[in-house]
Amino acid sequence: REAGTTSPGKQMIDDFNTLNNIADEDSEWGKMATICGYGARLAYIDRNGNERVKNIEPWEAVFLSDGNIHEPEYALRYYETYNGQQKAEFYDSKTIYYFSTKDSSAFTLDHKQPHMFDGCPLFGLVNNKELKGDAEKVLSLIDAYDRTLS
Repeated sequence: REAGTTSPGKQMIDDFNTLNNIADEDSEWGKMATICGYGARLAYIDRNGNERVKNIEPWEAVFLSDGNIHEPEYALRYYETYNGQQKAEFYDSKTIYYFSTKDSSAFTLDHKQPHMFDGCPLFGLVNNKELKGDAEKVLSLIDAYDRTLS
């Protein structure tokens, strides 16, 4: 290889990082982990066939695993749309199952499709083993201080 050339593998990683704005996404992912105890991220294939990632609000994600949310066996995303409809997406190692409430409060399966990844594409980042946010460690101290001063 000539000096100054980039290997095809490195170029693919650089392109992925640029397309997904990984530096900013990682910063936000870590910030949510420190606030909520864990962060959530979804890998997906866009309409052009590119591998993409996006951060998911931690309160919208549930991981079903043996304790390792970095590589869960299953994951669930639950959210509300702008018009108030409730939706859920269930992920396993091969398929996404889409559910919605439509006209009632009961969820019904709308459709399912393969997600094109080898493993669950919704995964987490832990802040610590206890899955606690940084502020949770000092909340009792803050409450005691408030009680003392009032």
